[in-house]
Amino acid sequence: MIIYYLQRRAACGSVGTGRRARLRILWQQCRVGSSPIFRRREGPQDFVINVLRFFVYAEDYSPFVRQKEEKMEKIASFTVDHIKLQPGIYVSRKDHIGTETVTTFDLRMTSPNEEPVMNTAEVHTIEHLGATFLRNHPVYKERVLYFGPMGCRTGFYLLLSGDCSSEQIVPLITELFEFIRDFEGEVPGAAAKDCGNYLDMNLTMAKFLAKKYVEQVLYGIQEDRLVYPE
Repeated sequence: MIIYYLQRRAACGSVGTGRRARLRILWQQCRVGSSPIFRRREGPQDFVINVLRFFVYAEDYSPFVRQKEEKMEKIASFTVDHIKLQPGIYVSRKDHIGTETVTTFDLRMTSPNEEPVMNTAEVHTIEHLGATFLRNHPVYKERVLYFGPMGCRTGFYLLLSGDCSSEQIVPLITELFEFIRDFEGEVPGAAAKDCGNYLDMNLTMAKFLAKKYVEQVLYGIQEDRLVYPE
């Protein structure tokens, strides 16, 4: 009866296609003991242990867990209207940790779903140069918590300690991208010992994108490029 239940659940249970496929794989591994999760079958007792382990690992696919997942709220960045969003500097969110505030900035460099996204090589180069510049900045270096690219490759996130506004950091971001625009020489950390993907760099395109962002967005930036669109 247990085996029938497991087979039915793995093959056509009330789970989504992706989870159903993973359950099917998990069940096959359970039967043959072909995964570190399960014991190699050398006797009936091993199969019983594997079935019990299957129940434990299959719990992630239970209706109760799926119901909790369906109730998960959208994260802040997914509530922004990316159809109206244009390149600029925006406050993405503010998080309060005890008495401290952390401000996350959206440094949007390209127009979402309109312009081509940045390629990984130039994004990687901007990340190296930007992190180096910010971590060495005479005023902000102690407040920089993180600088890195968005998954959609349309910009970067900057996390600073303190309750900050977009207007306050316009000089910093302008200085940052002027540094990248004018940079010459070896990219910091572009070596096998220092970086896990050091060959994926494009300084020429990084400088081009920084120049475009500085001259078309940051110089003379207006209010509508500092506050998310309604």
